[in-house]
Amino acid sequence: MSIGSAVTLRYISPIFAAILAVVFLKEVIKPIQWFFFLMAFVGVFLIKSYDPSGSDFVVHYFMLVATTLGGLGSFFTWKSPTNFDLLLLLTLGIFGFFGQLFMTKAFQNAEAHMVAPFKYVEVLFTLLFGVFVLSETYDFFHLLGAFLVIAGLVMNVLYKTKKKS
Repeated sequence: MSIGSAVTLRYISPIFAAILAVVFLKEVIKPIQWFFFLMAFVGVFLIKSYDPSGSDFVVHYFMLVATTLGGLGSFFTWKSPTNFDLLLLLTLGIFGFFGQLFMTKAFQNAEAHMVAPFKYVEVLFTLLFGVFVLSETYDFFHLLGAFLVIAGLVMNVLYKTKKKS
């Protein structure tokens, strides 16, 4: 499965965040917003349906398998990182820490269904990374699917913002 497809499929969480916000936080979501979420799901369907290299195992269980095997493998073959590798790991940790901190603060200060869609910016960067670094190619349906996912969630944010002002 291409990296852009995998990341796009992984980032349907804002839709579930909105559903959970309705159930647990009693937030109100208008019918037009449900249409935007449906549009994003159609995008996910297009990506998944037209990616012949994909498998459900890769999409759903990658992190569990990678963590388990990586942990076991590193236990027996651990090598201390070089200075540059250590710098990269430290930088990753610092940026990851502040990213998580600010995401948590955003969820504390705004409605959940407004903050969650901003995670989709990673889809665009991952698609570009796949094309320019990994030499991946995406067909029309992949790009249409990614567009629908991002557009559906961005339109939800714009609708919600316009409604409040």
